[in-house]
Amino acid sequence: MVAPIHYSRKGSGEPLVLIHGIGHNRSAWSDVPDRLADEFDVIAIDLPGFGESRRLEKPFNASLKSSVDRLELFFEELGLDKPHVAGNSLGGAYALELAKRGKVASATAFSPAGFFQVPGFLWCGTVLFFLKFSSYTPAPAAKAVLKTPVGRYAIFGSLYKHPEKLEFEHAWSDAQQLRRARGFWPVIARSYTLFRSNKPEILTNATIAWGEQDYLLLTTQAKRARRILPRSKHVTIPDTGHITMFDHPELAADIIRDTATAARGEAPQEAVAALRVAS
Repeated sequence: MVAPIHYSRKGSGEPLVLIHGIGHNRSAWSDVPDRLADEFDVIAIDLPGFGESRRLEKPFNASLKSSVDRLELFFEELGLDKPHVAGNSLGGAYALELAKRGKVASATAFSPAGFFQVPGFLWCGTVLFFLKFSSYTPAPAAKAVLKTPVGRYAIFGSLYKHPEKLEFEHAWSDAQQLRRARGFWPVIARSYTLFRSNKPEILTNATIAWGEQDYLLLTTQAKRARRILPRSKHVTIPDTGHITMFDHPELAADIIRDTATAARGEAPQEAVAALRVAS
């Protein structure tokens, strides 16, 4: 039996599916749906093994192909015909794969996984292991660390440009979600399937947006993304880390909206047009 994907839904209009990264859950997008609900039917999901989608199928295959196959099935379950999608990190890789398969109207990928080479892959894995093992710190000690801006910076500095601005409740929730994420190790075990070849691909109606201070998936990977996807739109977001939706939720929403409307042939919004187009 296929394990259910849990989701929240808000707004009306063309469907838009939001896909989080590894170790996170749909709350990663918490400040985005309200900014898009007037124009889109916004569906934020918990990937299998994360958030409320805790139950895993047996056997559970977390390869890129199998994971995106499951998302296609989810679209069918909800009756979604070529929705717009936006994803961050692992979710960004899934969004681009869905676009490659021709299953979505547009794809917005914030710092997508898959454009690393071996050194970047090992660095990313090292940081993720640190975060995962840190999440098992006994609650009294973990809370003491996370209640200080310095502690939040030490733990989450690889993800957010300004982790000291995290509220304690947000930081504690992130840590607990990561600790409970049953999908973490299966995804890590199949993360090699995310590697992309150097062969250029034609992918239109897609935007790849990279935070200028992304310390998890380094900006050198953005350069490789531009070589591999020359027909996609590439933008660099200043004063932003790995998780754009936290550092600048309003700009994340604008970029998603711009990508979707560009697929309909409409001009970009002023805020997005002002971003530096990566070259």
